[in-house]
Amino acid sequence: MSRFFVSLAATLLFVGIAPAQDINVPKPTGDLNIKIGETSGISFSRLPSRVTDDRLRGKGWKIETVGLKGVDLIAEAVSSGTVQLARFQILDAFRAIEKGGKLTVLLEDRPDEFIMIARKGIAKCSDLNGKRYGVQNIGAPYALMSEKWMKEKCGAKPTFLVISGGENRIVALMNGQLDATSVQLSDWITLNTERPNEFPIMMKFAEDLPGLLAGVLIANKPWLEKKTDVAIAYSAEVLLDNRKIASDPKPLEAAAMKYQTKDEVKVFPQTYQAYQKDLGGFRQNGGLTAERLKGGIDLYTGLGLIKPGLTVERVSTLSVLEGALKIVGKVPGKP
Repeated sequence: MSRFFVSLAATLLFVGIAPAQDINVPKPTGDLNIKIGETSGISFSRLPSRVTDDRLRGKGWKIETVGLKGVDLIAEAVSSGTVQLARFQILDAFRAIEKGGKLTVLLEDRPDEFIMIARKGIAKCSDLNGKRYGVQNIGAPYALMSEKWMKEKCGAKPTFLVISGGENRIVALMNGQLDATSVQLSDWITLNTERPNEFPIMMKFAEDLPGLLAGVLIANKPWLEKKTDVAIAYSAEVLLDNRKIASDPKPLEAAAMKYQTKDEVKVFPQTYQAYQKDLGGFRQNGGLTAERLKGGIDLYTGLGLIKPGLTVERVSTLSVLEGALKIVGKVPGKP
């Protein structure tokens, strides 16, 4: 065993947390039929959900993944009870709840993936003043967040150019039509493989925008009232897999080979390393607290992305995460 793993095991034992592989989550009794809604296609950030669901099927859970095209369809499915659980971005959950949707946030399972990149030579915020900055559309969340960061950081005022699709903005960047833009980390990794060090990372939204929350696990509220024990057990299993993945990429790589394209699998090592290093990895303690949720509500309200009035109690059921952490313990120093 390497010194790293000996040290890790010793640390876990010292703080009273057993290694993830040694923790057993009691299997709930009764109906374990669950439909989980997700967007079609498997990005790197959603591979852990496949690891968890495949593993639980082997333990007798009857989990069906329902792929839907568009977050609106997923939100409607979980609100109506067509699916019991779902995974998508928290801003979309807030918007659905704002409209009266019967859904509630349980935990955050992955960090925000977006980063700001620029041509080599544009190294700091002030260098963006007057430059061409690519956005999905003028009112898109990351356009507004980019503008907020530049305004507060250095007062830079770039020229915003609308180019829909991260892959298209990358092509425009490579062709000299843009000076900077926001993209997902996985897209930047592909770009950096083809054109090493030409388009460095300027900013990570998750680090530089306090209150920014990311991918969450969501439940249908009527189902949750009847199946709280199932939701707690499932959440605990999610946390265990996220912890295993933090030290051992093999389960994640196996899921990538099963669910992703050959090109995505080819850059898996770089994606895994960058995700761990640059974004802090997958959430080992479920990410959310009342304080963080309030920060997220305040951020999105301030940007005009949701209306004032949402509260932590209205958007979430944190008792599920609290129950899961009672089973698996908490990893010190991790979100």
